Amino acid sequence: MNTGAEINLTRFTVLGSPRFSGNKYRCPTLCSCGTAGETICNKIGDRLYAFSCGCLNTEKVIESNKRRKSTHPAYRSKTYWIWVGMRGRCNNPNDAAFVYYGGRGITVCSRWLESFDNFYSDMGECPPSYTIERIDNNKGYFPKNCKWATRKEQMQNTRRRSELTVGDMTMSVTEWAEKTGVSRANIWSRLRRGKTSEQAIGVSK
Repeated sequence: MNTGAEINLTRFTVLGSPRFSGNKYRCPTLCSCGTAGETICNKIGDRLYAFSCGCLNTEKVIESNKRRKSTHPAYRSKTYWIWVGMRGRCNNPNDAAFVYYGGRGITVCSRWLESFDNFYSDMGECPPSYTIERIDNNKGYFPKNCKWATRKEQMQNTRRRSELTVGDMTMSVTEWAEKTGVSRANIWSRLRRGKTSEQAIGVSK
């Protein structure tokens, strides 16, 4: 097929004529990394352009990580992997913990999403035996809502967050659900919407 366009495929060896399909030009190619197949090309003026099969972006990420790790010792630290895990559970649907974080609306502020350096500047190095904790469990990750906490502190705070006091009675969400017949999911949903403990368990409107 003659497209009327000059082919300029960086890192590719062209194996045949391009064809037009699905509003895209597709050209049989062999990438310098060894990957063969059809490459989607962009037509700009009288030229078809493509840069790599995807390996170029991968190489850039690897090189960027190498530069970071060689210049910033924190990129090899526990703090760095806490940052990686935080972003994953809030933004990656394939993360095993996503349903408990990003899946229920917990986000990471744009400043921390932008770079690890910003996160490190705001939080500093994570002390030994500590991890990151959100002060308000219904809000996301941002400087004023996060601190370094021990596992024991986190467990105590989690326990307190799962208890509701109505009148002079304090029980866990599970116990209130059993007592009132309101599901735990509904109780938590109401609390996240800012309802009081009484409203959450259905004894006050």
